Amino acid sequence: MAQTVTDPIYRQADLEQQSYQSDGIICALLMTACLLLGRPFLDMGFVDDWSYIKTAQVFAETGHFAYNGWGAVTVGWQALWGALFVKLLGFSFIHVRLSMLPVSIASVYLFHQILIRFEISRANALFGTLVLGLSPVFMAMAASFLTDLPGLFSTLLCLYLCQRTLAARTDPTALAWLSVAIVSNVASGTARQTGWLGVLVMVPSTLWLLRSRRGLFWMGGLLWVASVGAVFLTMHWFYQQPYFIEINSPHHFGRTAIKQFLLRNADQGPKAFLCLLLLVLPVLAVWLPLARSMSRRRFAWLSLTAVVLLIGALLYAGTHGKLNTWLAPWLLHVIGYMGTPGAGNIPGWHAAPFGYWQRIPITAFVIGSALIFFLDLFQRLALRAQESKISAKLPWRQILWLIVPYTIGYMGALSMAAALIFDRYLLAAQAVAIILLLGYYQDFVTPQINPLGSRSVIGRIPLVSWLVLFLFTCYSVAGIHDWFALDRARLDAAQEVRRSGVPRVAIAGGFEYDAWTQLEVGGYINNEGIKNPPDAYHQVPYPKDL
Repeated sequence: MAQTVTDPIYRQADLEQQSYQSDGIICALLMTACLLLGRPFLDMGFVDDWSYIKTAQVFAETGHFAYNGWGAVTVGWQALWGALFVKLLGFSFIHVRLSMLPVSIASVYLFHQILIRFEISRANALFGTLVLGLSPVFMAMAASFLTDLPGLFSTLLCLYLCQRTLAARTDPTALAWLSVAIVSNVASGTARQTGWLGVLVMVPSTLWLLRSRRGLFWMGGLLWVASVGAVFLTMHWFYQQPYFIEINSPHHFGRTAIKQFLLRNADQGPKAFLCLLLLVLPVLAVWLPLARSMSRRRFAWLSLTAVVLLIGALLYAGTHGKLNTWLAPWLLHVIGYMGTPGAGNIPGWHAAPFGYWQRIPITAFVIGSALIFFLDLFQRLALRAQESKISAKLPWRQILWLIVPYTIGYMGALSMAAALIFDRYLLAAQAVAIILLLGYYQDFVTPQINPLGSRSVIGRIPLVSWLVLFLFTCYSVAGIHDWFALDRARLDAAQEVRRSGVPRVAIAGGFEYDAWTQLEVGGYINNEGIKNPPDAYHQVPYPKDL
């Protein structure tokens, strides 16, 4: 057969696509290996995944959804997926959590493909994927049956399908991809309500980018309206189920509640932003080499500003008794416990992973890296010549329209619904930040930082960033190992007490152990947030010594 002129081009494109796919698979396998190295095996609840595991267990046994008065998330397909593993392997906490491994692998692979489709270079996409997949928060969620990771998976899947919609050359193909995005997001969003922001925000953003294709725009619009109706009907069904906890919404707010809402977000908002900077620190560290190109005067001013801000913040926090909360990691949960005080849930015991002598340098490193980044950003924004360069790049148009409205909606929903923001709630924001930072770095910083191919740069990423990523990975593996080892020891101690003849209801085994005891004995958690059935909650007076 005669060879055409375009044959070598197509073969080269196929080879590149295979390389990109293999990179995503390698990242997913590396995440899996690190996760298993931490030995996340525990036949007891982990944090509050016992509630969702119970829902999966009951569904496997009865074929019915049964909530239990705890979380305000719908669980949805995640319960069905966990129930499948119960049917195949028999019930145990480990078997149900095993169902999250394919979800975590798919999430890592999808994120890599998303970076590639946003035209992030191969090396940068590899690095960015590892920053997400090896982060302490992602790996801890991959080891659990919590809904945070399925929520992220729902978002990434919708974003990827929207990218495929925009890349389709014909209207029928684009409509097919858009339909898959809508249907899959309506279904996958049932695990965690924030997942529905894909169909509620990303899909209309995609349609706006396709508004010049009138037929596709109107057909997609009709599908979107139908999907919004499906989301609200599904949410209504969930809210009618017994022992389901409703999320707070504005119509529940009185004047006092609104004041508390504003004060709470004024306190938690800055901490969430700082914690997000910590989560993307390996990417922020790529700006550190820019400090060498600064003039001595500018570097001195930057250093002085950082020192003054840090000392001022520490003095203020110290004099007001808030020093602990204004140092890294800022938000409660995974990063810190791997050691938030009391996260071990053992009565009378408190864990602290870092002392002040460790947390202060980490805080300074995060703030210093962020200051260099923002200084570079403001300098480029001040140069009007850069504006045409930014607007001329098609990927930036897609990035901004697809993920910025979504991020605004996500953070808005989080501030409205979450009484307390945990670091694991920032998984989606971490993914978005990685995309934005890597895209900006690749387009506008890389030519400056490595004009001659410096040896201290791997694939355009400075060695300091790879070092920070390595430290993050070590912390993730060690933290998961110690967390699960502690909980296994706690479970062994409780079982030893039971073998001595003490009934389970008389054992205070910690939050997860005691919650499962209450579910086994009473069928649900005695939670004052239960509205259906109306008389389910029973107020129990606490002993005076508690």
